[in-house]
Amino acid sequence: MKIIDFHTHVYPPKIAAKAVGSVGDFYNIKMYGKGTAENLIALGKKGGVTNYVILPVAVAPQNVVSINDFAISECQKHPEFYPFGTMHAEFENKIEELERIKKLGALGIKTHPDTQRFDIDDERMFEVYDFLQQNGMPIIMHCGDYRYKYSHPKRLKKV
Repeated sequence: MKIIDFHTHVYPPKIAAKAVGSVGDFYNIKMYGKGTAENLIALGKKGGVTNYVILPVAVAPQNVVSINDFAISECQKHPEFYPFGTMHAEFENKIEELERIKKLGALGIKTHPDTQRFDIDDERMFEVYDFLQQNGMPIIMHCGDYRYKYSHPKRLKKV
């Protein structure tokens, strides 16, 4: 039997502690774990988790490619990982990057409009939504943080 943790994040070891701290600061919560793939697997085993969906987020558009590359490479190293990619509204070559990560095995993408600072219904993202729909790829999107307008659920209607 597989037990899949569908919402996980891993970071390069050099920045993992800082990234985990930043997530905790953003949500004003105490975080646990070290943010590395090895730590994720170790913690998951304690709870019987067998597989993990890796959901990267690029806070800045210039980091989309490197973050996608890192996430996919971690999934290639760890067969228990399922790769997703990320996209940002300000990224220039959205379709080219989506085609590239799909060929590399990405199953879908993750966006976090509040940390990426773009509205869910930003017109620049509609080509992304169309591509995903045409290619049968899901999007996981952070939605409904009461502190921000970017991810308000009413924005989904236009999408």
